[in-house]
Amino acid sequence: MRKSMKILTMAGIMSVMMGATVYAGSWQRDDVGWWYQNDNGSYPANAWMWIDGNGDGVSECYYFNSNGYCLINNITPDGYVVNSDGAWIVNGQVQTQGSAQTQKKSFYTEEEAENLVIEYYYNQYPGTKDRYVIFSNETTKKGDNYYFIVRWQMSEEEVQRRMREGGDISANKYAGTAIFNRRTGEIEWKW
Repeated sequence: MRKSMKILTMAGIMSVMMGATVYAGSWQRDDVGWWYQNDNGSYPANAWMWIDGNGDGVSECYYFNSNGYCLINNITPDGYVVNSDGAWIVNGQVQTQGSAQTQKKSFYTEEEAENLVIEYYYNQYPGTKDRYVIFSNETTKKGDNYYFIVRWQMSEEEVQRRMREGGDISANKYAGTAIFNRRTGEIEWKW
């Protein structure tokens, strides 16, 4: 009898949880723009949120400003690009997450990974824009990881300044190695 009661209780809890994901919220619009209203009446603000708006099992990532409106065709405060639907894009491709059955893309290509590594680095060090490079012939792949050698590339002005000061002017100096997991998108730095 106790075992049956536990099973019924668990079944009830699971059905409530499944119902909650189906009715998780909805897109709303007014004269200012689009926002996402959770089923409890709250809405995201100053935040990213993964949303599966069409129920296909694949979610897209959206950024909501301090007033709760989705940014459209813009760059977010943390430096990422969103398209005309407000979805986060990298090199024009919408970034998604979802189940393996509905998700056609299950890993990052080397080019996508390289762009994400450089973008990540520039977000960490904004004053270095266009100063770090990755050469494809130095990239290796081991298991699920890409190993990118990241190099410092000096501008012509910096070369001239360093020459005047007697400093090192070696171009493309080793700056570190970025290890990118092509399945999860996680980045690890080794200096």
